[in-house]
Amino acid sequence: MKHYILGDVVDVISERENNPSLSGYERFVGLKHYVSGDVEIKKYGTTENLNSAMKVFKSGDILVARRNVYLKRASVVYFDGLTSGDSIVLRAKNENIGRLLPFILNTSEFWDYANQHSDGTMSKRLSPKVLKAYEFDLPDDNELEELADLLWSLVDTKNAYEELLIKTDDLVKSQFIEQIENDDRIPKTKLGELFDISSGGTPARRKSEYWDDGRIPWVKISDMKSRYVTETEEFITELGLENSSAKLYKAGTFLISIFATLGEVSILDIDATTNQAIAGMVPKGDIDVEYTYIALNQLKDHIIEIGRGAAQNNINLSILKELVIPMPEEKIRQEFSEFVQQTDRSKFELQQVIESTDNLIKSILHSNLEEKKE
Repeated sequence: MKHYILGDVVDVISERENNPSLSGYERFVGLKHYVSGDVEIKKYGTTENLNSAMKVFKSGDILVARRNVYLKRASVVYFDGLTSGDSIVLRAKNENIGRLLPFILNTSEFWDYANQHSDGTMSKRLSPKVLKAYEFDLPDDNELEELADLLWSLVDTKNAYEELLIKTDDLVKSQFIEQIENDDRIPKTKLGELFDISSGGTPARRKSEYWDDGRIPWVKISDMKSRYVTETEEFITELGLENSSAKLYKAGTFLISIFATLGEVSILDIDATTNQAIAGMVPKGDIDVEYTYIALNQLKDHIIEIGRGAAQNNINLSILKELVIPMPEEKIRQEFSEFVQQTDRSKFELQQVIESTDNLIKSILHSNLEEKKE
């Protein structure tokens, strides 16, 4: 094994582009394009409307998100582009070490170090100086390439299964459009007729009595990972609820994201509060929960398309209330729900394989980094 200090094997790139929209770079990576725990960034935006100076990155560079260290965001990019000052750009001096660094920077050991040494309390920021001081071990030089090849082959396998997940979702979407949305005989209902729709505000972060030792679940978009929200990462106090515009919603309330990450849908399985990035939609009467959840999900692309905003796209409540979903007769709703349940079973099996592949990557990395020390 060899011992390394990160600053000895990478350069921190600070090249800047003052006119992003005229720079010739087309792709922009912001914080929303990271996926926590992923070793590779695949999503990106456009530089078309960027007005302030940005950092330049090249294919093969590693981006590390400075803000909100608890979200654990560090990934390699395999395209050229621009990013904001919220990212630290690293360029490896050695190819094989560079191929392994995205895995090293996604270990619990690294994020424990980053969390411990970052500045701030509620929104911790990681500095380049602290990042460069991180120490780690790797196998001897003659084993690096083989280990990198193995880990990246597993990432390719994982990516293939994730592609199948996307195709499964696309199948549901196309069937919904063909069988329901494009059928002019099926009536459409405004969301404002189905739900009482509202959103709350965030209690002051500077007031510790609003957050410390809180017991009321506080839902953020990052908590909306599946159909039902059963737990949250943060909690507020009764005092925080009473002294803010935060709203407490009961279990069974539909949630839809309306700021930055648009169109995500979940259903509360607990009583919880939300921030202003999420609209709470309380059914006005009895509704078909299964079908309504499916239909709301099909609105996502349209919501993203109509979203507006200078810094972050958003959709206001007035527009949300006017959006419509098809509401066919019960037999058609039931048939489509059964079709979606079948695809959900397939997706669950794919997700199990993806999780197993992730665990195998971690196991291989652990055995090569830890066991060889002994």
